[in-house]
Order: sequence, then C-alpha cells, then structure tokens
Amino acid sequence: TGLRSAKYSIKAPYWPRLRWVAGREFHKQTYGLSDTTGRPLFVESLKVGELDRVMGFPIFINEFSPSTFTASQYVGILGDWQFYWIADALDMELQRLDELYARSNQVGFLARLKTDSMPVLEECWARIQLAAS
Repeated sequence: TGLRSAKYSIKAPYWPRLRWVAGREFHKQTYGLSDTTGRPLFVESLKVGELDRVMGFPIFINEFSPSTFTASQYVGILGDWQFYWIADALDMELQRLDELYARSNQVGFLARLKTDSMPVLEECWARIQLAAS
C-alpha cells in the first residue's frame, strides 16, 4: 500500500520519532485497513489522551490537511517533526488603534508577524498520495 511505501521510504533511524499528520477523512479511511495477514494497520487507542496509531506510528488529526480523497491527491504526511522548523522574522509590528474604538472608550491593538515553516531534512519525510484512477 501507499502507507507501507511511505514508511519504508524513510530511513530506519528516524522511525522512533515518526508521526502521521492528516485530516479526519484519512483517519476514517485507514480505520478498517489490514495487512496481508489480516492484522489491522489502524490501532485505536484505549487510553484517554493517547493517540491512535497507524502502522505503529501516532496519528495527529489536522483540520487543515486535505479532507477530500481524490485520485492522485496528497492526503497526509509521515515524518520526524524534529526536522520541521518554524521561523519568525525579527520584526514584529504593533499598531495602536485609538480612533477605531474611541466611542466606547477602548483601545485596540493590531499585531503583525511574518512566520514561515518547512521540513529541513528531506530524507525523514514522506507524503501520502492516493493512486491514480
């Protein structure tokens, strides 16, 4: 399957820290999958606060992940999140909005910050893509 291909495309030293990130639809679609011997790929957590697992790796549900399962589309990612960096620009702007709330005797603030993020080590990431129809 594509899940197995994703796992084995990542070098084994990264496996202890791998995590799935996908939408609820991915979670739902993997729920009934099993391997060739009949063992389930999806293992539901029995403890409150513990994550469900797919192929032994925890799965985080992200509402911003793709939620439509269409041929050839990416639906999730498996990776070592230690190698996903978030960078903030050094200049944060803060604007005081006196006039906007003058009638109610309040002061508003508007803050702007430039932020970006990306995987920084390609070998510990795999995207899950649906097969072409």
